[in-house]
This record gives sequence, C-alpha cells and structure tokens, in this order.
Amino acid sequence: MTRADVLLSGVLALLTYGYSRRPVTQVSTYAEVYAGATRIARLDLTENGTHTVKGRLGELDITIKDGRARVAQATCRDKRCVRMGWLSHNGEAALCVPNRVMLKVVGAQEGTPDAVVG
Repeated sequence: MTRADVLLSGVLALLTYGYSRRPVTQVSTYAEVYAGATRIARLDLTENGTHTVKGRLGELDITIKDGRARVAQATCRDKRCVRMGWLSHNGEAALCVPNRVMLKVVGAQEGTPDAVVG
C-alpha cells in the first residue's frame, strides 16, 4: 500500500465514523419488531406498555415508555439486546441474534416522504 492509499483509507474511515455519529432529526413514531425477515409487530411509541414477542429460543419483553423502546428481558445468554438500552432515534436497533429478533425505531408512516424540498 502506498502512502496515498493509507491516507485515503484514513479519510474514508473518518468520514464514515462522522456520518454514523451525526444527529438524527426525524421524529421517531414507531418501533417495529421483526422475527427473521418478517415484521411481527409495529408499536406506537406514544403508547406506554410492555409487549411480549416470541423468538427462536423463547420470549422477549419489549417496553415502550415516553417515546422510547427497549428490550427489557430476553431468553438469550449474553443479553446484548437488553444492554442496548433505550432506543428513540430513527434507525436505531437492538438485535437478539440467538432469538432472530430485531427491534427497530422508525420515523413517519411507510409511504410518506422523509422531507419536502421546494
């Protein structure tokens, strides 16, 4: 690798990091729950409560409170999905790989524009 290649790789890494850390301004209104590739629930973030979903290994408890969502309890061994904590920004997700379940925060209803220009 030449010095230019190393420099270019470093710049690209910094740009990628900066993009992934940029603030999200879109209001998130739903949390979607997927089992594999199938959406099994769409939860309104304005309605506080606890929901139980079935994963491959067992049940997961998802809590909705004050416009945020989190996996509160899971049957997996390492509990990484639980340690993700509260999710509130569009695009944030908690994955329970052993259970094949994903909790993802989404913004506006499907089919609506993200922004209007002009």
